[in-house]
Amino acid sequence: MAAAPVPAAAAAAPKPVAGGASSTPGQPGKVKSTLTLLQANLLVAMLGGFWARKADGHPGPDIMGRGLLMLHALVEWERIKKENVRKKSPVKEGRRKPG
Repeated sequence: MAAAPVPAAAAAAPKPVAGGASSTPGQPGKVKSTLTLLQANLLVAMLGGFWARKADGHPGPDIMGRGLLMLHALVEWERIKKENVRKKSPVKEGRRKPG
């Protein structure tokens, strides 16, 4: 017996982990929730223009390729932003003389 199909909107929503590793601002390495392979694929396809409507079916290789290119560009953008923040040294302002 085949499993019932999961609506795309429900599949794309991440489910919280039971017993959970909560995400805190000081610990960026911890993950708040996990994604299934289907959810991750749908999110990548949405980056490529897939709408995930009820009757759309599964995304094809062209949409997945476009989504992966967009994901790559976003990851590169964030990496470049982090490098630029690290390179900038804090500007030290001299004390202003009263008067």
